[in-house]
Amino acid sequence: MKKKSVILLISLFFSTFVFSQNEDPVVLSAEQFSVKDKKGNSFYLKMPVKEVFDILGEPKKKTNLWGIYPQASCAYYQIEYDGILFKYFDVDDYISTIWVNSPEYSISNLTINSPLELIEKTFEKLNSYQHEYNNIRLQKRHKFHIFNTLGTNLSYREHTVNYYYVVGFDFPVDSEVCDFFYVEIPFGDD
Repeated sequence: MKKKSVILLISLFFSTFVFSQNEDPVVLSAEQFSVKDKKGNSFYLKMPVKEVFDILGEPKKKTNLWGIYPQASCAYYQIEYDGILFKYFDVDDYISTIWVNSPEYSISNLTINSPLELIEKTFEKLNSYQHEYNNIRLQKRHKFHIFNTLGTNLSYREHTVNYYYVVGFDFPVDSEVCDFFYVEIPFGDD
């Protein structure tokens, strides 16, 4: 009995010590990754596509991005409206990606005109990285600032797949003002 008590006390001490050495965990909500319009409507990842149609009506354009792959077991649609577009798989009809290029929409009170400094401050507790690329269409160099929720309460694992939230902001290299942003739930195998 005494031996079990000593082992229990040691394990309690060890777990308290280990967890007290870590910083406070980043606790996020899916709400922080929802896109809002100026009318107060909210669009979020995993939102049923029917709700998007109910709010915005029929899209200006609907494209099956996988239409060129007849062997695909499902369709991957992109629906476009003024200033915002959504992507979803027809097997579940839930939004998987939201792209915004209009100041009519915001995420965490940030719009496409938000400066980089404010964006970095808003998402400072998330994992982040930058990527530069050549925008061939605009013939300009651009940079992406990407933030993800890996290792937070908004990342999870099902079977061998990791799921998490990503938000990315695009900037022309010569500008400190965002010209579009997106939010999505990518996934990756181990």
